[in-house]
Amino acid sequence: MRKERLALFLGALLILSIFVTTLGTAQDTNTGPRDLPFLPDLIEGPIENFLHLWESGGGIDETALKYFFLGIVVILIYSSLSYVNFPSRGGYVTRIILSILVGFLATALIAQEELIAAMQSYTALGIALIVFLPTLILGFFTIMVASKASPMGIYFQKITWVIYSTYLFIRSGFGLYANLAVTKFGEGAVLAQNNYTLTKFFLGNSTEYFTNAQATGIGGGNIILLVLFVVSIAIFIIMVWWNKPVIAWLAKEKRDAEAEAQKAMIERSQEYDKARSEAMENQ
Repeated sequence: MRKERLALFLGALLILSIFVTTLGTAQDTNTGPRDLPFLPDLIEGPIENFLHLWESGGGIDETALKYFFLGIVVILIYSSLSYVNFPSRGGYVTRIILSILVGFLATALIAQEELIAAMQSYTALGIALIVFLPTLILGFFTIMVASKASPMGIYFQKITWVIYSTYLFIRSGFGLYANLAVTKFGEGAVLAQNNYTLTKFFLGNSTEYFTNAQATGIGGGNIILLVLFVVSIAIFIIMVWWNKPVIAWLAKEKRDAEAEAQKAMIERSQEYDKARSEAMENQ
């Protein structure tokens, strides 16, 4: 338990250090940060600037975005290493160091502009950020809920799958419509002209979105958007429509895995006792 708390503390310290060192670069673009007198001077400025940019819709600094992405990659790598217990020797400190090194290598060649373009479009990296990471997080949450058989958790994870699949379904549908509107009608599409509230929610400023779509092709064209559209339907069918069978299957697999682990432990114990008795007889 102490090791887990220390690992959590070190991870939080890493995220906080990234937060403080990178968000300070956004000060030049800030025109009216809020005052947070209860915070130390070291972190007050960056947090004030971040909150101001967040509230004004100005986004965050490009460098900060890359460091946030690095933090996500490091956390995922550390979680994976902890789950498979690798390396078996060295403990959490070795895993943290290895996660940071691999995270830096994995994100070193990603340009800031590419990351921003991926977040705003549907390139391969964009699909990974939009589909893979949320699915991975929700998948781990679903496995945890299935293992603990928590009624509230089962209900909550189903709601999150509904929200995620619905949002992905509508956003990819809007993207297909945007491509069609730009291809067929140019910038003068009715949806872009009226700039509906619903469009703003899924596409941001729809006028700028449609204008940029004409120049960028909305990140990969109709094929990728169609793939996302189909993926959203598949997620809804598997994780919402078939949620009960999936939860039951995950719970059964976990029980079987635990039974196999116990069986292997008993077999190793029996082999150890047998080898020990033979060694004592030979003495």
